[in-house]
Amino acid sequence: MNSSLSVEIQSRLIPVRESEWRRLIPRSPDPLELMRWVKRPDFNGFVFHSLVVRRDDHPILILPLFETECSLATVIGGRIGKLARIADRCFPNLLRIRFVGVGFVGGEWGEIGADAAVPRELLGQAWEMALESLDALADGLGASLLAWVNFTSHTGRMIPMNWMRAYAAISGGTGEMRPPCQRGSGSEQVSAHPSAEPISSVTLFKHRNPLVQRALGLVMERDTYSLNSAQPRAKLGSHWQ
Repeated sequence: MNSSLSVEIQSRLIPVRESEWRRLIPRSPDPLELMRWVKRPDFNGFVFHSLVVRRDDHPILILPLFETECSLATVIGGRIGKLARIADRCFPNLLRIRFVGVGFVGGEWGEIGADAAVPRELLGQAWEMALESLDALADGLGASLLAWVNFTSHTGRMIPMNWMRAYAAISGGTGEMRPPCQRGSGSEQVSAHPSAEPISSVTLFKHRNPLVQRALGLVMERDTYSLNSAQPRAKLGSHWQ
């Protein structure tokens, strides 16, 4: 591992100077707006973090993170999902889990910051450190579910899909970025930054218990598919193909 690389997790959403943020995430909303959004009453129950990988003190990879709690009943679809929601109403804590997500809460799509000018091998090492730290953070928080929420072909092009075989994928849609646990109806998902055109997005999710992950993959809605298929690869991770 390159000794010039270091990784840190900060308890704030904007962990770098504004010029660095703009360079790594040029399409992100204004940082001041983001800080105002996270204070909105509808964001109660969310805690925000950032994972930063630096090369000689210069940020080259940023993952905006959030944590919250949710019920698996809102993730599972179909007839089993209906039974799960009934069970959730009767026993509200039975299916409740802690959840860590990558992306912006309140944004229209998920985004990360990655320096495309960094040599591919070095950026790969940065990703390896970031993914290991993300799993360690989930361990420390007692989180059962990890997800990369609503990434598009543009914003997800730097995600190293070949290293994310443990994740399943579900197709997303337009509207305000919400974790899978807080899906709303189409009328509820009104973005603060509406797009001129519909945006096709993908959410990657992983329950940290492999048996539960396998069960979720079997009972999720019809638009769930394996990361081994060509469909999600055509949308995400184009930098590594």
